[in-house]
Amino acid sequence: MERVLKQVINILNQNAVHHSVVQEDISKTDFCMVDVYSVNVIVEQPLARTISKKRSKKIAKHSKKIAEPQLISVPILQVKYNPTKGNIKIVLDNECIYNNDNFQDESAVSIGYGKKSAEPVNPSLKKILDICKTKSTVMHLDYLKRAKELLKEQRKVLFNVR
Repeated sequence: MERVLKQVINILNQNAVHHSVVQEDISKTDFCMVDVYSVNVIVEQPLARTISKKRSKKIAKHSKKIAEPQLISVPILQVKYNPTKGNIKIVLDNECIYNNDNFQDESAVSIGYGKKSAEPVNPSLKKILDICKTKSTVMHLDYLKRAKELLKEQRKVLFNVR
């Protein structure tokens, strides 16, 4: 398992890490917020519908420009971290390859106002979380900087219009 975790660390180090927070169910009636750190790959989006050969030839004759393929960003690797339970799931291409929830000691998570010891014990898992948090924070700061510049330009345009 350590070899798998080291490969995950390599992938995280070499690529941009995107962060989002989603709501997942932890039981039939309980929901909690989960941090999702993902490494995306850009793929060509498949066409939504198929056209018969005869019709496609007719369309190709009449249309002068060729439709460019649509590219979308799809998560190839995801690290899902539940801070309340201290659970880490690693999902590779929509298949869970690691879930430490099955190996976690129930007595390690304290209940009440005391400090929770929800940090993972495995140093590789801690390193994975540290990389995810650091890289996603840099990404968030970059997005915020771009948003600030965009809003600044928008204010200038609106001020000049009046």
